[in-house]
Amino acid sequence: LAHGTSEMLEKNSSAAQNLPAATSAVEVQDRAYVESLIRRIVDACPERAPTSQQELHAQQMLQAELNTRGVRTHLLPFRFNANLYAVLALHFGVALLGSVMFFFSPLVALLLHATAGISYLAEASHWGYLLRRLFPWRRSQNLLGKLPARGKPKLRIVLVGHADAAHTGAMFNPFMVSGTSNKPYPQPFAFARKHMLFAVMGFFALALIDVMTLATGEWMTMMFWGLNVGLFIGFVLNLQVVLQ
Repeated sequence: LAHGTSEMLEKNSSAAQNLPAATSAVEVQDRAYVESLIRRIVDACPERAPTSQQELHAQQMLQAELNTRGVRTHLLPFRFNANLYAVLALHFGVALLGSVMFFFSPLVALLLHATAGISYLAEASHWGYLLRRLFPWRRSQNLLGKLPARGKPKLRIVLVGHADAAHTGAMFNPFMVSGTSNKPYPQPFAFARKHMLFAVMGFFALALIDVMTLATGEWMTMMFWGLNVGLFIGFVLNLQVVLQ
């Protein structure tokens, strides 16, 4: 995305030829204005990584543009990690380490599998952060804008977007995305579109195998290896993005 936005715009321009013709000169002017603004931001800030100076500069360019349009804006600072995919790779890595330790100490494996599952479940549910805290927290900001109503508001419209960008990897391949995220799975498997739910279930399923092994000395071989293949794929896909 960081390097491919200009290419994306070119593809969108060609795709726009198949769209209905603009209904007015104003619509044509607005479309050209938006594309011009995006190009200026991409040219000035080609790598807008989260928490970076380029991210801030892109937001400041957008802020200046919105101000000229009568939008009241301000930057709201906050602190967070710089790389989501490093956090995800860490969760998968901790779980995989637990699977290695399973053959030496099922108890240690249980602690690692449970830690990965509890940490991501807490994070996804906004209960708190565990493994994520191993990464440094850096300053970032949100750009907030408000266009005052001319009279008493009857309807509030909220627009949300990203000014930052990330390097892409195999997980963002159009074939993979269309085959997973956009596929309407039938009930009761509709939850399958939420990929991380599979990961959390895998973490806790491995923890359950650990408990069973500690209690009985038996373990579910096929299920164990099947779960770890899935976790390994998740680890590699996220690590690829981190290493870009």
